[in-house]
Amino acid sequence: IFNYMFLIVFFWLSPAFAAEFTLKTVKDKEAVCNNGKMANYWVAQQKSKKWLVQFPGGGAAWTAKNYSKRGADKKRPVRLADGEKMALSKSAIAKQFYDSGYNVLMLHYCSSDLYAGNHVNNIKGKKVPFKGRKIVETIVSEYASEFQSADDLVIAGTSAGVYGTVLN
Repeated sequence: IFNYMFLIVFFWLSPAFAAEFTLKTVKDKEAVCNNGKMANYWVAQQKSKKWLVQFPGGGAAWTAKNYSKRGADKKRPVRLADGEKMALSKSAIAKQFYDSGYNVLMLHYCSSDLYAGNHVNNIKGKKVPFKGRKIVETIVSEYASEFQSADDLVIAGTSAGVYGTVLN
């Protein structure tokens, strides 16, 4: 019984097991999602000088028709019913790096522009911001000192996020 209790306590107290992302909102009022609301992102920090910056995918809206077909969740900041936390295990890449001692910053893709825009498009008579580059620049500036003093900085992306890593 003692060994069993030790394992439960160990896993319950283990930072990697209980690790969560915290939702943060960007500080620059120009760094907005397609719906015009302030962009946000996830961060999971620990006492480390190593960082993973993760750019998730999500396609792009090259035309007004493509934009109209995109889901609302790809045009707005993250909204959570249960608070401002998300289990780190929601991203296998993030969890793997976190378990290896990295701080993890994961962007939320809400700009439909491969993280590269800083302009407004007129779509069906409505001005729609495409501010992916502005969102990235804002987050990078907010974490500039941590990134500059990092022992290791890994920037990774999937799908549209690959373009985001290259274009930024």
